[in-house]
Amino acid sequence: MGTLHLSGLKEVHVPQEDFETAYNSVSSWKSISDPQEIVNHIIKQNDIQFSQARFTLLADTPLGRRIGRYGDTQTAKQVLSGTFETTGLSAEIGRLLQSFLLDPRIKPYEQTISPSMFKEAFIHSQKRSLSLHQVDTLGITKQHTV
Repeated sequence: MGTLHLSGLKEVHVPQEDFETAYNSVSSWKSISDPQEIVNHIIKQNDIQFSQARFTLLADTPLGRRIGRYGDTQTAKQVLSGTFETTGLSAEIGRLLQSFLLDPRIKPYEQTISPSMFKEAFIHSQKRSLSLHQVDTLGITKQHTV
């Protein structure tokens, strides 16, 4: 968490009791300053925060697995084309899947990036970063020489 660069988090506040989750309703907090403990608490909180959809329709369910993480499966194509068979599914899920029907007025957009295009963009971003770094270095130098 930046300890090798002399930056980053030096301290975090976590619930006093380990079984509690960090919410506004927690009444008692403790400070953590050990870098590894900070990382562990951040990972724990991120798991809670970024796993809110874990048990929803398209997350980790049979239908979600059939649609696939990237939505590029045959099932996903059927849902978008309106040909996915919804018999046996609840009416709510059937209506939800029908709402995913691809609007025929919207045409697919495809962009191919060639290796030379990627290289050119990468070179420009490096030049911009280098220029900003040089300006910062000059600014620091001026501050020290004044």
